[in-house]
Amino acid sequence: MTDFSLEPTPTARWWERPWPRMKTWSWFVPVEPGVEKPFSVPAPGSKSRFIVWRALRTHALAAGIVVGAMVLSAIAGVVLSTTVGNATDRVFGNGLLSDAIAPLVTVAVCTILVFLLDSTADSLTDLGVVRTVHSIRMRLTDSLLHRPEIQRSPGELMNTIDEDSDQLGQVKQVLNFPLVMLAYLVSTAVSFYQFSWVIGTATLLGGVATAIVSFFTGKAISKISATRRAAESTSISLATDFAQGARVLKGLGATDLAEQRFATAANTALDAMLTDAKVSAVTTFIRQSIPLVTIAGIMSLAAWQTTSGELAPGHFVSVALLLPPALTVTGYALGFFTEYWARANASGKRVQDLDNELNTSAERVSNQETCAENSAKPGLHVWAAQSSKAWAIAQQYSRQQWPEAAFPPHYPAIFEGSLLDNIDPLRRLSPNQHREVLAAACCDDVVDRLGGYGPDGQLPLLPLGESGLNLSGGQRQRVCIARALANAGEVLVLDDPSTGLDAVTAAAVARGVHDYRGHRTTIVISSSRAWRAVADHFITDEELRKYAF
Repeated sequence: MTDFSLEPTPTARWWERPWPRMKTWSWFVPVEPGVEKPFSVPAPGSKSRFIVWRALRTHALAAGIVVGAMVLSAIAGVVLSTTVGNATDRVFGNGLLSDAIAPLVTVAVCTILVFLLDSTADSLTDLGVVRTVHSIRMRLTDSLLHRPEIQRSPGELMNTIDEDSDQLGQVKQVLNFPLVMLAYLVSTAVSFYQFSWVIGTATLLGGVATAIVSFFTGKAISKISATRRAAESTSISLATDFAQGARVLKGLGATDLAEQRFATAANTALDAMLTDAKVSAVTTFIRQSIPLVTIAGIMSLAAWQTTSGELAPGHFVSVALLLPPALTVTGYALGFFTEYWARANASGKRVQDLDNELNTSAERVSNQETCAENSAKPGLHVWAAQSSKAWAIAQQYSRQQWPEAAFPPHYPAIFEGSLLDNIDPLRRLSPNQHREVLAAACCDDVVDRLGGYGPDGQLPLLPLGESGLNLSGGQRQRVCIARALANAGEVLVLDDPSTGLDAVTAAAVARGVHDYRGHRTTIVISSSRAWRAVADHFITDEELRKYAF
């Protein structure tokens, strides 16, 4: 049942060696993983439960195996307990060892089977959660990369892509514990029907009553879960945004105000968490009172039937072994199901809203043929957008006309790491090409500040700091321009790239970009004179506004 393809190194100690992987689940996580199928989000306007169902059905084969394994495990568990109960009469009644052989073999087989089934189901469940969460995050990240003008703060985006995606993916846990207990309850009732239809029916009715109570208490959990996620998202988003802008806040003298806002948001989130805990405690007490009363009644009935001779002692043992977990643990399992489903429903709505916002088609501009004819030629095109309307038209049209074009954001975003990590993270360019793009963006002073070029033209390895704090604002802007030049294809769109640069540096950058990109199409949305001076093609603000509906 195991795959020893992962060979440990000869010098590895026993606790450092990789554990063998069971073939029943290792197929789901191959050593060389393939391309993950994108997660499909329901259409706008769909209810949040549809995205929860879609997350539940992701990786359908693995989910089906989990369901089958849990059902078989529950049946094997009931067979094990029933065998023990039935063997009680024969073994202790006759006192023969031979009567214990068959039950012992059955118990051993059922125990091994339950172990294999539970191990497989647990592994596939956890792995399914990880892969589903990854698919959701990749879907949102891919949409975000194609729609960078989203009007949400970085903290809010990060919280939804991280936390809400995880909460939504965790819904696959309901295929495990709640399902096995449901199968266990049904199997227990079926085994009781063999000797008492009253006890079997009462067991099923107790489970149904517990499920009904769980359904109604779940509404309260769903409501408070949505409130809690919204409060947590607000506090985490503020913390992320304040951390990113710590230097700006200090410069503005707004640290006290920021602390007050975060404290208010954190207290609101804490209140929501405490309310959530109270609601969970109350609903758990109400839900678990049903199994408690049912167990007390059925056990009293079974004891009376045993003393009156209607029920064999072995059957009473079976009831005592099977009934408490069948009802009590099923109650907790239904609570588990309700809580996970409610949280997934709340997070699913947030994921769906973000995805719909990212993928909503922008309003198209008219007269595209005229604009395309003017901008399809190689060279530097300057769109002198001065009004907000012309600016919006220029951005919309450029994204629609060239969806695969490089379109770096207006504000500089420097990543953690070295200069090379920022301009060529995939290491596709040669040292000479690195020097060319840096020279075109007038980044020689940046290279000198970081230690200069190496003997073979290598870039300095000194880190730029978090968000590029080791550089000035203008230097960060020019590094972003160099990154755009290094990674752009045939079409590059720059949104006012010289913001924050002095007139001399802006003119030098404009000339450098023009010369470096001369044989390809480069569109610059800017009214700066520096770009107008080197433009090969020029469109005025008035001409841009004519392209709107």
